[in-house]
Amino acid sequence: MAGDRGVIKTKRITPQRDFQCLELFYYYNGADSDQLNIWIREFESGFHTTGAARLIGQITDSPENYWRLQHIQLRTTKVFQIEFEAVKGQGMSSGGFSLDDINLSETVCPHHIWHLRNFRQTLHSGITFQRGPKFYSVEGYRYRIYLTYVSERLGIYVSLVSGDYDYSLQWPCPNKQITVQLMEQTSSIQQRMSKQVTVTLYESQTTTSNGETVFHWDKPQLVGVQYFDSGELVFEGPLYGLSHFLSYTTILAGDFIQGEDSFLLISFEDVLNQPSPILPTPMTQSNNLIPSNLCGP
Repeated sequence: MAGDRGVIKTKRITPQRDFQCLELFYYYNGADSDQLNIWIREFESGFHTTGAARLIGQITDSPENYWRLQHIQLRTTKVFQIEFEAVKGQGMSSGGFSLDDINLSETVCPHHIWHLRNFRQTLHSGITFQRGPKFYSVEGYRYRIYLTYVSERLGIYVSLVSGDYDYSLQWPCPNKQITVQLMEQTSSIQQRMSKQVTVTLYESQTTTSNGETVFHWDKPQLVGVQYFDSGELVFEGPLYGLSHFLSYTTILAGDFIQGEDSFLLISFEDVLNQPSPILPTPMTQSNNLIPSNLCGP
């Protein structure tokens, strides 16, 4: 019935830092109106029994027949636990939410995810490049990731794209870096051997455009090409990246592809203001499932 709920909870966790990243895979084949609420319950001490709960995430996607990846940034210094609450919406369905590979690490979450559907097939399709979606950084810079497929090698390139906030941003883009990570999909975050590349956007970096020397990371309207993208007129700056990021052999030999899909984790950060990483902390309940019939008829 509509409004039926089911909840699973993690054990209590004592943080060492004031920021944490919750990562989970979810499979959703219920009704469009079903939802998954994700709460954090914080306790003043390990002796408190009730705590105070606040909503930190909500999943209301359309049903699909594949697993999806979600990250949620936490910021707490108190003892806490995570609660996953599935809520049945209107309409009939025989499915619901399933969760798997839930991990918690004391790191900053990636800013964006590019879900590479049917990636194994793409590697063998003969295409030479793939243009990713456009993303915004926290500060408002818009950018895009490109993948190249040449000589059985995966390449990664980035570019700046005109966006809604260009008028208020500093140009050329000052000393940022874009990190792109091909995620190894091992269940335990501590055992992953993900591969990543970092492109640094130096303010003084130059390139040649129409015979003139220009700043590579300047406003795309000044140094980019103009075209229509899904009905939107955009300017896109020159590409910069790595032609040989990973070989197909390396990709296929690892756990970078699961269910034919892969994930690129993408972040756009200030070079001078990054927290130093520490070893990830896994949650002990890493394979909890909300029964698929929980949000059923």
